[in-house]
Amino acid sequence: MDSYPNYLTAAPVLGNRVGLAAQRAADAVAGCKPSALHGGARAGANVPVWVMETGYACLHDDECAPGSGCNRVANADFSESNQATFYEKAFKSTVGAGIAQGFIAFGAWPGPGVSPPGDPGYTSLDNKALELSSAVYLSPANGTAGAAEELVLWAVENAGYVASGRLEALVGNITNAWGTFAPPVGGVAKPLPAADKLKQLYATAMQNV
Repeated sequence: MDSYPNYLTAAPVLGNRVGLAAQRAADAVAGCKPSALHGGARAGANVPVWVMETGYACLHDDECAPGSGCNRVANADFSESNQATFYEKAFKSTVGAGIAQGFIAFGAWPGPGVSPPGDPGYTSLDNKALELSSAVYLSPANGTAGAAEELVLWAVENAGYVASGRLEALVGNITNAWGTFAPPVGGVAKPLPAADKLKQLYATAMQNV
């Protein structure tokens, strides 16, 4: 299974929801009818759950330093520390909780980092657009009614923003920045805090095998 609860917004960090998704997958498999492939046992007794993909985008901290003009807002605060926190929560709520037997982080490579969708950096409208878009994206799991309607009404009220193409650029920048390593300098890609955290989590998990 895969899970990207922070696909469209940085806040709050929702790594624990990966564990909830893994539990739903485990429950679904355990509820399967007996299968000849598993000696007549229920599939859930023999089929492990793996997190095949999960990730959290990253706006490299040095690209949003004070005075850089990026005007970081809460829903676009894809910071290095938030990325590391996401992976820690996701790993501990799946493998650490005994729900999943495997965990693959989508981002074991250098990434360019999230960037604002043009001047003047992130705006309050960007912040709201990410909030409402994420609510629609998460609504099936949340059981949240009315998320799509709220987004449509907001889009009508802010037609100029929608027509400007900023939302498409904003989402595109986020979904292209999953890397847990900084861009190479002198041929060397420095690991971000998330990469170090994942290394620690994997090592600890292997000691418990």
